[in-house]
Amino acid sequence: MIYYDGCSWTEGAKATRRFCDVIGKPYTNKATGGSSNQRIVRHLQEEDMSQYELAIIQMTLPSRTEYYDSNFPKSERGWVKVNFQQTDKPYGQHRRHEYWTEDDYNYWKHYYEHVYTDELGHLTERIHYDFIRSYVKIPLILMTINPKTKLSFDIHLDRIELPKYDGWHPDAEGHDIIARKICTFM
Repeated sequence: MIYYDGCSWTEGAKATRRFCDVIGKPYTNKATGGSSNQRIVRHLQEEDMSQYELAIIQMTLPSRTEYYDSNFPKSERGWVKVNFQQTDKPYGQHRRHEYWTEDDYNYWKHYYEHVYTDELGHLTERIHYDFIRSYVKIPLILMTINPKTKLSFDIHLDRIELPKYDGWHPDAEGHDIIARKICTFM
């Protein structure tokens, strides 16, 4: 069994299916769009990794985070995804803002304008990266989409020329390329 996690680049990704079909193994894909590295680490801690023989983890942009609010209607068991794009429009104009109060929105707007920096991003990415590398005791393929990373990943998806259907996410051919790249580690 193969363990897979990441953000929208791997959520329902055809690369996962294609890779697992090639090697003839079933898989579990925990990836969801808008996920953070913090969420990926939380998933690892909640999962019994001994049932898997390989983990393929795609880290994402370090500016993404999450917080806990058991009353938030669109959350994963109370965990709420947050990214800077939720504050780049006036309050109420982003799809997730409808659940935030104006104070919530202003808090995160302040965070992304005055607290979050690339230096903080590099530090949190390093913490999550080091945790994943030390926590996962089975073979691991670690990927990233972060073009600003200073870390050494097995696959830098941002550095591969991939056909994309919306300018950002890989299309079917792009997922084939990713699956072939993953196969080189087998």
